Amino acid sequence: MTTPPDPATADPATDPPEPDPAADPAAQPDTTDWKAQARKWEARAAENKAAAKKLAEIEAANQSAQERAETAAKAAEDRAQAATLRIASAEVRAALTGIVPDPAAIVEDLNLAKYLTEDGEVDADKVAALQAKYQALAPAGSRAPRPNPAQGGSGQPAKTLTELVADLERKPGKTAAEMRELMRMKARQMTGKQG
Repeated sequence: MTTPPDPATADPATDPPEPDPAADPAAQPDTTDWKAQARKWEARAAENKAAAKKLAEIEAANQSAQERAETAAKAAEDRAQAATLRIASAEVRAALTGIVPDPAAIVEDLNLAKYLTEDGEVDADKVAALQAKYQALAPAGSRAPRPNPAQGGSGQPAKTLTELVADLERKPGKTAAEMRELMRMKARQMTGKQG
């Protein structure tokens, strides 16, 4: 076992100094309570959130009626713009359905604002040009049925139950299924149910 050198006879040029354990932070154990620190910062964040909310309320209260109206108009305009972009997205996806494998993926890559007119309406000509562009890229024989632009409405009002019964009664060569349906419709007529 070696004895520590005598400081009076030690040569500072050749003997390195003994490390002081109190001066070396790596030698000290970490006594920080990290959970307590996290709770402290979470509490501060909650206080800041409450203060920010209160500040926003104060600023809103200090706004004039004109400023509140402008803020509401801006919010409404933003919502309308978002709705218009959703409509443009739907129309572009519909136009590309059956032409490209994944129309939604293409819509994500597009700047849909360029498919709107200056008035904020969907520009049908630009959508049709986009459809033609991708149709030209589609492999031959990959044409799928085109979507119905009327989206299901034929413009004719729905027939009444009486009209449906009359049409089915006039039809020659009814199948067994059509005869059963005719009987069901007549039973509904007698009970007064129109659905």
